[in-house]
Amino acid sequence: MIYLQGVLYGVTLALLIGPVFFALLRVSIERGFTSGAWMALGIAISESFVIALVAVGVAQLAETKEFQFYLGIVGGSMMLVFGLLPFFKKVKRRTETENSISKKAQGYRLAIEGFLLNVLNPSVYLFWIGAVAFNSHLKSNEMFSFFAGAITTVFVTDLLKAYLANYIRGYLTEKVLDRVNKIAGAALVCFAFWLFYSAFYGFKMPA
Repeated sequence: MIYLQGVLYGVTLALLIGPVFFALLRVSIERGFTSGAWMALGIAISESFVIALVAVGVAQLAETKEFQFYLGIVGGSMMLVFGLLPFFKKVKRRTETENSISKKAQGYRLAIEGFLLNVLNPSVYLFWIGAVAFNSHLKSNEMFSFFAGAITTVFVTDLLKAYLANYIRGYLTEKVLDRVNKIAGAALVCFAFWLFYSAFYGFKMPA
């Protein structure tokens, strides 16, 4: 039951449309499912990392204005760069061989990008702080089961998002792919400016 509760919590998190959603969408549409899967892995690892930090007592630090300010500036800068890339590079449909070589060469880098993009978002810390506080009555093994369910669900749903984005990609022309890529990039730019604003005026979102 505890694991299933974690699964439901993970579904809730998966339904939230944030910067990592658009980053995952952009990568999957531009480079295919395997590249999206690498980024999804990095995102899942970052979620586990944040949970571990919160669990060992970093929650109080994460709630401080100083922490949120610097993390917001760094995270916003990264999102801004990541969001602007589609405006300087057009999407090109590659052959299967080219895609395979690209995926093997860039997989680890995409996982790191997914990790950093998520771990540098202060709202992620606030989300998991709330989850830990809400489940503070659970025993250690129950807490582990809860978060295992949540992280597994996040990873599986991210893989599904990457698969669907790649599936849609097969039916779109390069011109349409380029436009969708730019839309996803523009969304990331908007989130970047939201982080900048929040860094100076305080985070209002609970998650």
